[in-house]
Amino acid sequence: MQVEINKVVSVTYSITTEDGEVVERIDLPVSFLYGDNTGLFKKVEQAIAGGAIGDQLEVSLEPQEGFGDWNPDLTFSVSIENVP
Repeated sequence: MQVEINKVVSVTYSITTEDGEVVERIDLPVSFLYGDNTGLFKKVEQAIAGGAIGDQLEVSLEPQEGFGDWNPDLTFSVSIENVP
């Protein structure tokens, strides 16, 4: 079965740094309805399109592709004493 619009897709995934360090790993399948408004990063959605059960994909994203351009107005610092 191939990934198509309005089909339920389940994935497991790992997020790694450029150096290969795993920063997040999800071993239990995460399911979503493939199609409009999946909430996936565009490159990830494009890579999944047409995929089949058992496929393994590798997608590289630049920070701005995932989170947009850096905006210094949205950055702030707090004292460590104010962190729970």
